[in-house]
Amino acid sequence: MYVTTYPCHYCARHIVASGIDEVQFIEPYPKSKATELHSDSITTESSDWSPPSQGGTHVLFRPFVGVAPQLYRRVFLKDRSYKDKISGDFVFGTPAWGRPTEVYKVSYSAMEAELALEVDSA
Repeated sequence: MYVTTYPCHYCARHIVASGIDEVQFIEPYPKSKATELHSDSITTESSDWSPPSQGGTHVLFRPFVGVAPQLYRRVFLKDRSYKDKISGDFVFGTPAWGRPTEVYKVSYSAMEAELALEVDSA
């Protein structure tokens, strides 16, 4: 199951009871008491974990790793024409917002190091 926020203890109880094997969340919810109250049926450690549907005893709650939901619209929205108006041929081209792989060409640590040098020299 994919959810936007780490489930609260009430939701976690229903997730466990419904027979779901794994929950992936995008945003953490530090105030959730789910792992404390349901430690007998919920785990956040994926090492040596087996799903309840295969004989395991715990539902796995883990953070989602992948494209953020805010980027789905930008990637999949048809905001430009893919067809040449004169010939009718398919023309892919590059969108006005750039290619998603070219958004950040420099790593965060390299960017921070460069900014730190600029601050020190000022």
